[in-house]
Amino acid sequence: MALNKDAIINASDIKMATINVPEWGGEVSVKRPSIRERDALGVYSRKFLKVKPAKEGEELKTEMIKGEEAEKAFADFRLHTVGFALCDEKGNRLFNDDEIETALGKKSPDIIDRIFNELGNVFKDAA
Repeated sequence: MALNKDAIINASDIKMATINVPEWGGEVSVKRPSIRERDALGVYSRKFLKVKPAKEGEELKTEMIKGEEAEKAFADFRLHTVGFALCDEKGNRLFNDDEIETALGKKSPDIIDRIFNELGNVFKDAA
């Protein structure tokens, strides 16, 4: 049976999880990025990651670019990754693009780093 537009739009295909953040008083819901969010993160990653050509059958290899601009791009990538991930129980983002910078950007670097690192753990097996 072919899917119609409503079926596609209403399909729940973004994986979600929870991460404990005791400093904030509980758990936060997180989601994998949508295609548009992932593409936006790619803009940052191209400024701090260099992709090395791979031989046929090998995985692509990446190398961190050095320098102040690359460090800023990674910081933006990390903050936006967390900002795009934080959501309510229905998967709706908690922070809009401006709030990622103005509100989330003021939070503890230790907590943002931990959430960023934990995102890789909770979604490592998700497609």
